[in-house]
Amino acid sequence: MGLRITTNTQSLAAQRALGQTNREIEKSLKQMATGNRFATLDEGAADFAIAEQLKAHSKSLEAVVRNVENSKSISSIAEGALNEQSNLVIRMRELAIQGASTLFEQDQREFLQLEFDQLAQEIDRIAQSTSFGTHALLNGNTLSYSIQAGLGNSKYDQIKTNINADTRLDSLELSGLSITDSDEAQDALEQIDLAFNKIAGARSQFGALQTRLNAVTNHASTMASELQEAHSKMADADIAKVTSSYYQNKALQQYQLAALVEAQHQPAQLIKILG
Repeated sequence: MGLRITTNTQSLAAQRALGQTNREIEKSLKQMATGNRFATLDEGAADFAIAEQLKAHSKSLEAVVRNVENSKSISSIAEGALNEQSNLVIRMRELAIQGASTLFEQDQREFLQLEFDQLAQEIDRIAQSTSFGTHALLNGNTLSYSIQAGLGNSKYDQIKTNINADTRLDSLELSGLSITDSDEAQDALEQIDLAFNKIAGARSQFGALQTRLNAVTNHASTMASELQEAHSKMADADIAKVTSSYYQNKALQQYQLAALVEAQHQPAQLIKILG
């Protein structure tokens, strides 16, 4: 190659190669610092778009899990109230069993009736006051709501539920029961058993929904985890590979700098020719 004064082609070639190496070093440093393969936009636009979609779906599924967990709180509140009502009904049955015996005197029966009535009032109070926010759960009003349980807007992405649980005293037909007489106490036993079954039926509604929501949570959590893993494989930088590339380019940079210095000295050869 001839020597030129106006254009140092060797220097330009060395500068161009050094610039490319510097960009690779900068890219490696950004990837190592962030742990992200797409720290620079020249890594692959298509891969980046796919990785971002996976990330969006993963985050959306995490929101689905939060939705479902909030909905499960409804069942938990209702179950706690119904469990207490069951305990109260069981105690009422114990009192009725005692009242069915002819061994008690009338004043003793009145003591039994006093507790019996208090328990009945508490059953009604629980039914009237149990709620989730503004939604009453046990007073006979139909509880209708939908849960976003998927990523889209199809019917399979939502869970719609209608629950009608009524455990008020009148609905359980426990109002006005008396155990002050052995015959009345025996009659009360049958009604108490029916009330217990109604409470069990209400519990089954919330329990069935709870079971389904548990399945939704498990499914969404598994999907989110798998999507996170897929995103990681695509978007996370391979630190071992990036580090190797970094040191390789650092070594190359040193050689290119030396080559650039040599290229810059090429015009000095003209002096020897002219001399």
